[in-house]
Amino acid sequence: MDHSCPRFRDYVETGDALQRSTHERVSWPAARPEEIAVLAVVLEDLALVSVLESPEAFQTLSFELLVREVLSLLQHAWPSALRGASPDYDFPDFDENTQATTFYTTGTTGLPKGVYYSHRQLVLHSLSGLALFGMAGTQGRFSRDDVYMPITPMFHVHAWGFPWSATLAGVKQVYPGRYEPAMLLKLIKSEGVTFTHGVPTILQMLLDAAAKANVDLKGLKMVIGGSALPKALAKRALAAGIELQYVRELIDRYEFSPPRGFSPQWPWPVKIYALGEFKILLADNAVQFGRKAPRRVLSVLKYILAHGGNGVSLRQVADALWPEEEGDASMRALGVALARLRKLLGGHDVLWVNDERVSFNGKLVWSDSQAFESLVADNDSQNFGLDSGTCAHMSARILSLYRGDFLAADRDEPWALRPRLRLRTRFVRSMASLGTRLEASASWDLAIECYRRGLEVDDLAEEFYQGLMRCYGMLAQPAKAMLVYDRLRQTLSAELGVTPSSTSEGLARKLQDQCPVISSRISPTQSVENP
Repeated sequence: MDHSCPRFRDYVETGDALQRSTHERVSWPAARPEEIAVLAVVLEDLALVSVLESPEAFQTLSFELLVREVLSLLQHAWPSALRGASPDYDFPDFDENTQATTFYTTGTTGLPKGVYYSHRQLVLHSLSGLALFGMAGTQGRFSRDDVYMPITPMFHVHAWGFPWSATLAGVKQVYPGRYEPAMLLKLIKSEGVTFTHGVPTILQMLLDAAAKANVDLKGLKMVIGGSALPKALAKRALAAGIELQYVRELIDRYEFSPPRGFSPQWPWPVKIYALGEFKILLADNAVQFGRKAPRRVLSVLKYILAHGGNGVSLRQVADALWPEEEGDASMRALGVALARLRKLLGGHDVLWVNDERVSFNGKLVWSDSQAFESLVADNDSQNFGLDSGTCAHMSARILSLYRGDFLAADRDEPWALRPRLRLRTRFVRSMASLGTRLEASASWDLAIECYRRGLEVDDLAEEFYQGLMRCYGMLAQPAKAMLVYDRLRQTLSAELGVTPSSTSEGLARKLQDQCPVISSRISPTQSVENP
């Protein structure tokens, strides 16, 4: 039965609208015989009515009345048919090579060509599909915990066989009907879709719609087929958080260059995290050091990272890490440490030494500190105006990178102090700038998150307290705003022995006017960690 008739899909999809639009008169032309035939097959398949016995009755109907008739039958007769049906079904025993489905080409390059698939072929294909994608480690894996939605139509070789495999695996399945970008995005988010597939054109359409709507596609796994995946599209998909099956092999095969902006979604051979918890990932697997970590080798890595990761003087590194050595002894020790560091990171090419200076290979090594500085530089140089979506996206990216102080566990190392303070200052300034822009666009909750995270890093920055007070005031939550003010008073008094500025006190008086029952002195036991 062919339900892909375009006009038939139009009827069904507009059925609800027709039933709701009682105050409007929709003008439809007369029904054509081939369209009546499609509806006839549908109705007879559902055992609702025999249209073929009196097709002339349907030929006199307008399209609108024809759709209403079908909807009425589906609404009233279908439940009765289900109630009268037997719960058991005696499946016929037939040869596994019996024809199951038939396909025809469109005839764009000659006469249409037909092909059929047997039941045996469909079963074997479904089993092999589950075996192939079920044995994947993490990237591209398809399991019973996924939520599946095809973006490849069934007339494209059974949507590549995935619906059969999904049914066999017992996963939740979502079928969108028309492939409209807004509807696809809505279903992905509302239904929690985690696995899909389609051609590059569909991926392009999905990414464009997601960027326009500021929708995060992180966690969505997508199999691409039909044609080669363009390099630029692969980069965009990774930046959007989509897990593209075989992407690492694709990048290795065609030697794609990493994108500008240090995207953490790119499959970097080496990832170094130094903001907050320090860790090294090789092919996305954390390096385990066991009981005794190579302290001096890791110190070399951290020192290079602390000084920008590019063009760091070897003599400077040696003098800082081997101050007790004399003459060339420190340089020899550094040479041994660099060799061990290359081995630790997986190869000679991860580090470049040229003209007595050492650098990370920017095509192989990613670090959160370098990515953070690049992103903050973009934020400082671009004028986002009042575009709340762009500001929200930028703040989310910055917050995801800055998870804590730079090399927080190495506070005793004097060479780490200056970069730690520099990065902290840049984070504080970015949160203040983005919070102000989000306030200007009335994105109060997003601005609150920026100010909160700013206070976690610098609890003496009065501008963050003021921003929180303004946002809570606009949200008609003066009690929370006054808790923020009380925390400001207590912090400034305990740390600096001073009182809040006149600007902060003015905000507090204004908030008290909004809610007179609030005392100007809040009990010191009240917490504002999550006001």
